[in-house]
Amino acid sequence: MNKLITNNCEECGSDLFIASNGYHTCKGCGFVSEGLILEEQIFYSHENKTSCYFKNTTIGTRLERIRHQYTSRMNSMIKLDCDKNKHQLLIQGAREEIKTLLFILRLPEKDIRVIFTIFKDFHPKIQKGTKFRKPEKLIPCIIFVYYKYYESRPISSVELINYSRINLKELNDFLYHNNHLWAGHNMDKQSMVLKLILKVTEEYKLGMDFYYQSEKILLGLWEYICDTTEHLLAGIACSLTILCVSGYKVRVSNICEKLNISMSNISKKFKDKIVKAFKLEEYKSLVKSAELIKRFLIGLSLIDSII
Repeated sequence: MNKLITNNCEECGSDLFIASNGYHTCKGCGFVSEGLILEEQIFYSHENKTSCYFKNTTIGTRLERIRHQYTSRMNSMIKLDCDKNKHQLLIQGAREEIKTLLFILRLPEKDIRVIFTIFKDFHPKIQKGTKFRKPEKLIPCIIFVYYKYYESRPISSVELINYSRINLKELNDFLYHNNHLWAGHNMDKQSMVLKLILKVTEEYKLGMDFYYQSEKILLGLWEYICDTTEHLLAGIACSLTILCVSGYKVRVSNICEKLNISMSNISKKFKDKIVKAFKLEEYKSLVKSAELIKRFLIGLSLIDSII
C-alpha cells in the first residue's frame, strides 16, 4: 500500500511524499530518500463512518502541485529546445529545396549559397501565418526573383511552376505583395526586355544589326505595348524584325519557343494595341500582313525603306 506522507524535500522543498516499500519519493521532483524519518499523515473521509483511507487523494490545485523551483526554468528550456529543432528543420528543408530546384531547372550549382542567403534574409520578413513561410512555397519565388532582379537573366515562370509546389497565382501574389524585399535590385523593364532580345540574338547568331533593329522597334512602340510581360515584349520586337527585314533564316516560331510564349499571344497583343490604335483595317495576321506591317513601320521611321 502506498501512503501519502508530508515533510519537506531536500531538493525542491515540496511537502508531499509517497512512502512505498521502504522508500520515500517526492511527488514534486521525484527525489527518493531512504534515510528521512517522515511524519505519516493518513487522510480519512468525514463522510465514511468506517474511517477508511481516501482513494486517489488529491491535495491542492494542479498549479500548486506542480509548482517548484525548477518548473519555470524547465519550461523555458523545453520551449527553447523545440524552437531550435524547428529552426534546424526549416534550414535543412530550405537547403534541400534549393538544391533540388536548381538541379531540375539546370541552373548553376554555385548559386545555391547566394539563394540560401537571400532566403535567410527574406524569411523573417514574411508575414507570419502566410503560406510563404514554408520553404516549398518561398524558395521557388526567391529563385524567380534572384534570376530576374539580381542577375537580370529571367527564367521561365512556366518551367518553374511545373517543377515546384506553387502555381502562377501564388507567384504573382508573392511578387505583388513583397516587392519591397528586393527594391534595391529592381531593374528597368526596358533593360530586362533588351536582355532577352540579346539572348535571342546570341542563341541564333543573328548579329548585332538584328539586336539594334529590334531595340528600335521596341522603343518606338513602347507606349502602346508596355503593359505586358517582358518575354512577350521581346517576342513582339524580334518577330516584327524577322517579318519585316529580309535576310534572317530563323522563324518566328523558334523565337516564341526560346522565350516560352506562343505566336497567338504576339498576334493578339499586336492586334489589340497597334492595329486598333493606328486603325490598320487591312490587317489579317502577322504573317499574312507582313507587307502591311513593314509599310507601317517605315511610316514610323522604325525601319529603313531600303531594307
